Amino acid sequence: LSRDHSVRTEICQEGALTMLLDNLKDPVFSSDHLLVENTLRLLYNLTTTGISRIMMVQKGGLNAVAIAATSPDHTVRKYAHYTCATLAENFEYSLKLADAGVIPSLVESVVKNEAYAKQSLLALAELTNIPDLLTQLAKHKAGEAFLIALKRAMSSSSSAEEQHYAALAICNLASNALGRKELKDAGALGILSTLSRSAMAPAEIMNIAAAAIANITDGETTLVPIGPMKPPVSF
Repeated sequence: LSRDHSVRTEICQEGALTMLLDNLKDPVFSSDHLLVENTLRLLYNLTTTGISRIMMVQKGGLNAVAIAATSPDHTVRKYAHYTCATLAENFEYSLKLADAGVIPSLVESVVKNEAYAKQSLLALAELTNIPDLLTQLAKHKAGEAFLIALKRAMSSSSSAEEQHYAALAICNLASNALGRKELKDAGALGILSTLSRSAMAPAEIMNIAAAAIANITDGETTLVPIGPMKPPVSF
């Protein structure tokens, strides 16, 4: 039902969401992997539209998603990371996600190139929209994750989204002193220099790479807004 846009608000209003969130705290319910997976799928679907997203967060769904982001269950983590990406479009929710401790699990997913790594990367990249989070991101080695993602994307013609998210995130992180140091130590200048001169890269990405280089070498503080390149899908 949550795939149907017309019933999402009703799901939130009629008590179903509150019941499911309460059930996640029940050891018996939470031991049933299929039930937990379907609950996280529901939470993700609710965040793909504005009103139900707001209601989901108001009822405590964001904290449930943050906990699920570190679940040992691959499918639960996938839905949680997809949900982090939709929630992180909002500045307030980005701060709450960071406070809830999702950054390490997002970094790990990108580094390991999990099946849902593109959504983990998008969520991390969206967090760089907020200057107050940049030091925290750098401390959790988000810069290294962005560089790994960028190198993977540069070697694949089918990874335009990942290249876009990673390049912009590197530029934003490089506007912060600690982020700048992390990126420089990880060899970002060589990768960015190659990208800024690449005949295969779109002009926008080449310009972003040049801006990131200026942030690192000259202490510039260029920040570029990051959001999803495509609308979210429902499961």
